[in-house]
Amino acid sequence: MSFFFPGEPSALDDGPKPQPSGARLIEVLGPYLDPMILAVLYGDRPKLHPSSEMDPMKTFKDANLRKVLVAAAEAPPPAEEAKAGPDLSWLAFYLEGAVLAAEASVQRLWGCLLANEIHNPGTVSRRTLQFLKAMDPWEIDAFTEFAAFSFSFESGWHFMIENELAHREMWSYGREIDMTQHWINIGLLAPELTLLDSVRLRGLRMSYQKQKSWALSVAEVHNGKGLLYRKFSALGQQLADGLRLKTFNGFARNLVKGLNETSRLHFEELNEEAPS
Repeated sequence: MSFFFPGEPSALDDGPKPQPSGARLIEVLGPYLDPMILAVLYGDRPKLHPSSEMDPMKTFKDANLRKVLVAAAEAPPPAEEAKAGPDLSWLAFYLEGAVLAAEASVQRLWGCLLANEIHNPGTVSRRTLQFLKAMDPWEIDAFTEFAAFSFSFESGWHFMIENELAHREMWSYGREIDMTQHWINIGLLAPELTLLDSVRLRGLRMSYQKQKSWALSVAEVHNGKGLLYRKFSALGQQLADGLRLKTFNGFARNLVKGLNETSRLHFEELNEEAPS
């Protein structure tokens, strides 16, 4: 299966790509999308019919939507299949923004959010879609870099560890990555910090990028510092769940090692896959 979009040469490595969410997209969107747009989910090359009367804006939007659908089809499905699809008003609202996604990173995010919603209806709000529609492409790229340094609780909720050690480890990859105040200002991060203390530790686990997970307990270091963290807002959480984040295992390893030596908490690495 290969895809060709207006104005783009066919890539030399334009070979088959897996579409793990393709069948679900066809099931949900089949009755509502133009057959020419839907064709990309069946692996067909769109048959273009140039015409002097063709609307340039429609051509632009159609090309954008095809790429968004490809990104959605390539997203991995969850372990459990959804029992229902998104409501039609959500889909209509979504399409109004998705057709304007012209940059590759923006298209990937719109596509992954669609996949998240069709597999688990109700996970992506209209408010998040409206917010994403107003974001600049550079903000999406910058938030993707920033969120790659987030951890998550068992619930899957993302948070940033907020102390000098965490910032120093992040800065080793580039100081421009740490745009904490900007994300607070636009509503992607909670403005307040939370202290993780012994009262909250019973059975608490955290993970990094589904690669490593730790059980937290009170450490024997009595003169250590408490652990401050900042949660993602609901908007930030939903966007982060749609991003393809890089994994920096060295960052997580060094940070946890340093926290074990300096904080009042103990991080015990678990020999199991981190919770999804």
